[in-house]
Amino acid sequence: MKTKLTKHNPVVLYVEDDEDDLYLLRQAVGQLELPYEVVHARNSEIAMAWLVSSAMSGLSPCLILMDFNLPTMNGMEATRLIRNIESFGKTPVVIYTTAEPQLLSSAMVPVLKKGGTPREIRNDVRQLARMIASGSCEM
Repeated sequence: MKTKLTKHNPVVLYVEDDEDDLYLLRQAVGQLELPYEVVHARNSEIAMAWLVSSAMSGLSPCLILMDFNLPTMNGMEATRLIRNIESFGKTPVVIYTTAEPQLLSSAMVPVLKKGGTPREIRNDVRQLARMIASGSCEM
């Protein structure tokens, strides 16, 4: 991952191993003309390395959008590790998954079920944008 954070646009870190899901989310952000930069990590390990690197630069994402079903380390395990990094202990994390939210009711973080159509994904992105706008995403 070679994305460099700037203070121009708030950054959403999207941890997702499915390229189609990444494409659909980026497309929705673009169509809704939201001012967020979507940084992508293919798995939890890459996300952790990126977070540590960005913390050393004094920058951080306003939201971490985490798939649950990831290779080697699932989204909940990664979220627990992220909570142990002082710089990101309070960074909002949302589990974004095709799994039924009630199956993850003990997640201790918000769970958003992935939409299956472009329209549903745009609605998901609108919901995430409201969360960010509510104050959890100030740079």
